[in-house]
Amino acid sequence: YNHERPHGSLDGMTPSNYWNQWTADHQSAIA
Repeated sequence: YNHERPHGSLDGMTPSNYWNQWTADHQSAIA
């Protein structure tokens, strides 16, 4: 599994919002 990290805005989202989305998308992988 590739542990990518947020490193700035993405698709207009703030890093914080991107992290929240990333976490939601990867819950099963990081649980």
